[in-house]
Amino acid sequence: MWSPNHKRYSIGASAIALLLTLSFLKHESIVADVAGNRSMITGYGIGYWIWISSIAIALVGSCSWTSVLWQELNNTISAIYRPIV
Repeated sequence: MWSPNHKRYSIGASAIALLLTLSFLKHESIVADVAGNRSMITGYGIGYWIWISSIAIALVGSCSWTSVLWQELNNTISAIYRPIV
């Protein structure tokens, strides 16, 4: 079932994903295989930056969609509770 909280969850998930992708900037090596062998990070190519950009776009989209929902909710409440003059 849909609820307004789902939009808040999408913002939180996008923010966490962005932080996790940015955390790779502080590491010097990564786990390369299931045996636990590590490989040095030699550079950040275009693929890494596109990966970060896609997650940042998801975060911006989640935030903008939530602000649209709040605006619609505010307009609905204003229409319902408009004082009769």
